Amino acid sequence: MSVPALCGYEGYSGAGGDGEPIRLYNESECKSKGGIFHANGECTYPTGGSISYDCREVNNDPVAMLYQRRYYIGGALVVGGLLYWRMRSRA
Repeated sequence: MSVPALCGYEGYSGAGGDGEPIRLYNESECKSKGGIFHANGECTYPTGGSISYDCREVNNDPVAMLYQRRYYIGGALVVGGLLYWRMRSRA
């Protein structure tokens, strides 16, 4: 299945009301896609249908998984760099 271009890597994996995997978004991510945000994280088209359902295949993309965890990865790199710098400055 092809993923629509508007999906991008934003959002996070989740389950819809029927338990089927969908892509969930925060309000700003949904609005940037031109969608209507719902409190459960689902993003729908103004004309009907679900952006979250159409973008469900992004959940299986390894790059999307890395993007979802980008702040943890960045934090680990910063801490690792600081520890390395501290170790080198003591030598």
